[in-house]
This record gives sequence, C-alpha cells and structure tokens, in this order.
Amino acid sequence: MKWIIKEVPENFPLLKRILISRGIENPLDFINPKIENLYSPFLFEDMEKSVKRIIDEAIKHGKIGIFGDYDADGICGSSFLYRKFKEIGIKPIAYIPSRIKEGYGIGIKGIECLRKRGVNLIISVDCGIGAFEEVEYAKKIGIDIIITDHHEKSKKIPDAFGIINPKISKNYPFKYLSGAGVAFKLMEGIYEKLNFDKKELYWDLDLIAIGTIADQVPLIDENRIISYFGLKVIENTKKVGIKAIKKIAGIKNRVNEWHVNFLIAPRLNASGRMEHAKKSAELLITKDGDIAISIAEYLEEKNKLRQKTQDLIYEEAKKYLREDRFVNCLWNKNWHEGVIGIVASKICEETYKPTFLFKIEDGIAKGSARSIPEFDLIYALNKCEELFIEYGGHKLAAGIKMKEKNLKIFDERIEEIAKEILDKEKIEKKIYVDTKASLKEIINEGEEVIEKLSPFGESNPEPIFLIQNLRVLSKTNNYFYLGEENYFIKSYFENDNLNLNNEIDVVCKLKIMKGEKILKIIDFKVKG
Repeated sequence: MKWIIKEVPENFPLLKRILISRGIENPLDFINPKIENLYSPFLFEDMEKSVKRIIDEAIKHGKIGIFGDYDADGICGSSFLYRKFKEIGIKPIAYIPSRIKEGYGIGIKGIECLRKRGVNLIISVDCGIGAFEEVEYAKKIGIDIIITDHHEKSKKIPDAFGIINPKISKNYPFKYLSGAGVAFKLMEGIYEKLNFDKKELYWDLDLIAIGTIADQVPLIDENRIISYFGLKVIENTKKVGIKAIKKIAGIKNRVNEWHVNFLIAPRLNASGRMEHAKKSAELLITKDGDIAISIAEYLEEKNKLRQKTQDLIYEEAKKYLREDRFVNCLWNKNWHEGVIGIVASKICEETYKPTFLFKIEDGIAKGSARSIPEFDLIYALNKCEELFIEYGGHKLAAGIKMKEKNLKIFDERIEEIAKEILDKEKIEKKIYVDTKASLKEIINEGEEVIEKLSPFGESNPEPIFLIQNLRVLSKTNNYFYLGEENYFIKSYFENDNLNLNNEIDVVCKLKIMKGEKILKIIDFKVKG
C-alpha cells in the first residue's frame, strides 16, 4: 500500500495534530457538537411552500402519503415522518416499494395505491429526484408530490410541487445530509411553523442517526451532530422496535457507529433485500413490544439468508475479476438483485476499482455500482446515459437499469471512460496517515483522542498513526508485543511473518477491547 503522510507540527498534542491534518476549521465545535448548530430548515428554497402545503392538506383532508425507499436510510426517514405525523394529528399513509418487483424510486404502482386510499399529497423520502414521468402522472390525477431526497440530480429535475434536496439547493450550506436527515429537516420546518417545541424531535434522532450512519454519508457538520446525539438516544431509546433489534443483535450498554453499521442496519436492510422492506418499517413504528420482538426475529433470519446469499455471489464473482482492467463489470442471471450492491462494495474495497454488478432477468439488467473517490460514478454514467432505462445515485454509489443487449456495449464504454480518468497510480491502494506518533503518545493519549473524534465514518475515519522504529518483543496466541522507549503494547496483524527483534515501521489504528489497548496494524515495513 502507498502511505500518504500528512506533515503536521510534531510538538502539538496528538488530538490537535489530527484536527490540523484533517483541516477541521472549528475544532471546538467538532469535538463538542452542539444541537443548536443545526441549520435552519428554511434555508431550503422550497421549504416554506412545502410546509404550508403539508399543513393545509392536513387541515383539509387529514391524510398525507409517504413514499419511502427500501433501504435503512429510507425506512428510518419514512418511519420518522410516520410517527411524527401521527403525534401531531395527521393520518400518514405509507408506501414502500418492492426492490425486486418495482425497483428504486417513486413508481406508478405506489402512486395509484396511495390515490386509492384517498391521498392528495405525497412526500417522498430518500428518492424522487429522477421521477420525471411519475411526477407528471401524479399531477394529471390531482396529486401533488413533495420530493425529499439527497441523491445527485441529472441534467434536469422533476416538476414537483416542492423539492427539498441539499444537492440542488443553492442556499443550504451542507450538501451531504442522508435521506433520513432531509426528512428530519422537513419535520423541523413543520414544527417551527406550528410553534411546536423542536426539542421533542431530538428524541427521534435515534432513527435519523441510524439512517445517516447506515447510508455512509460524510459524518461531518450536521451529520456529525445528528449521529453524535442520535447514538446517545439509541442507547436510551423508548422505541420498542429499536430495543428489540438491539436485543436480537446482542447490543448492550453503550452504542457506537460500529453497532449501527454492522448489527442494526444490516438487519433493517435484510427484509428489503430478500423480500420486502415493509417488515422493517413496521418494526420502527410499532408500539407493541411483542410484535417488535417477533419482527426482529424475522429480520434475524432474513439477515442470515442475506449473508449466505452474499457469500455465494462474492465467491463466484471473484473468479471473473481481471487485473488488466480499470473497472470490474460482471453480470449473471442467477445473482440476487437485493444483494449485489453489498458484493459490489466489498469487491470495490478489495480491488480499489469501480465495480458494477448486474442481475439479468427477462432481458433486463439491474445493476449496483460502487466506486473510489478518484472515479465519479455520476459523471461516468452521464457519458453513456443513452444505454440506460434509468440510473441515479451518488459519486460513490449508484443504481442502473438497462436492456440486457446493452451490457457488453456498456462494459466496453465504461472501461474506456475509466482509462481516461484513472491510471495505475490512482487505483493503487492508499493509506492516509493522520500523523506520526510515538507508542508512548498512543498509549497515554489515544483513548481520549478516539473518544473526542467519534463517531467515525465517511470523511471522519478512525485515526491512523505512523509509528516508526518499533521492535518486535515477543509473540503469543497470534498477537505480537511491540515496544519502544520502555513502552510496549499488544498488536495484531493480518499476517505473522515477523521475527523477534525485527525493527518495523507500522501504520495502525488503536482499538480498545474490553478495556485493553491493542494496535491493529494496517501495514508495516521491516527496517534494514
């Protein structure tokens, strides 16, 4: 791996060096997030009229439709709106599409379903910015749509009643809210307009934090505030659904971003990936503890099935990877559409190449794409948009639908685009080191550093240190003991081809496991 080491003044304390290396402009606000630093929701250009339309509709008809996405972000945002609408006397009618049968985004089937239930206004959550035809159809049958979304726009935007999306807002200062985060801003606007106490919303930051962390948006600025306080709410949540999933997942006491990413979110996503996401939404809105446990057990079984299916696809896909390409592009009729996104993410991370995986069925290829920072997916997909039925997403993740006959053309075209953008150096795996440090500093200051910088995620990863001239002192039970200047610490490696008294430079993270400080070595170089 290529080590990229940021030069910072060595005489500063460890925490300050990391803050400087990351270019954090307001370090005090960063390490001590304040809920009052959330931005006004009315900085969104369409917030005022959208809030007014919602309040007017609630007064006239009492019903409002919620059209949510089927991933953890969309489910959490939709469940949040559903719960809050009920609390303030609005009757919410929720609709979440089937990933397999309907695909991503606002669909005609969902609009019709909501219309039949007497809905005149639909609010989308975590989707809609590409729903041009669907918005026009809704208008023709007398339904207004307010789009709340956070995905990148294409060359045009739908003619919806209102669009609340930080990616297209000129005035909103933070561009990286999750879908759940945008739903939260909408409800902030409603509460503010109705002169309700917005502090009541903060007890629902458990849902918003799960959506935010699960969607891998940058955990900086507003997202840091949301995740920081939301994790505290998850620890003390009164929602029986979150309590149930914590119990099934074995989560006790303190909750951090790891628990959300690897225990909570996968279970919430499992039903949508393998069958239908409505069970996860039911879990988050129910107030019946017995029903919550029953659903959590169901999600546990679906998650186990998801893991098994994912492993099979991953092992098969690996066989067809080619080192001579800049892009991984694979397809198969037997792959499960709900799981290929996770496999694409894993392969992208391991190969450090943009990765596209497609499921083929009835002449249609449905794909999930994951990318690296050096390759903007939306830019690349825009260059071959004539091949697609539909597409959309972020710079690093996207969904694609096209006719099967276009797959080979796309495969060739995307590789050509990648060759124009990438080279061997750009697809070389890189480690971004925050600062050089001594073992003494890490032992004495590292735990406090981790405490103040967490929660970790995109744009705020766990600190990575470079420690030079460490000596291998001993080895027991697959752990090494490394030392310098009368300090030593237990460490673990991906491999163990080291000898006693080898002197090494290591790039590492500090892990606190059951009160014990352990270095996780990411990479090392033997000296001499």
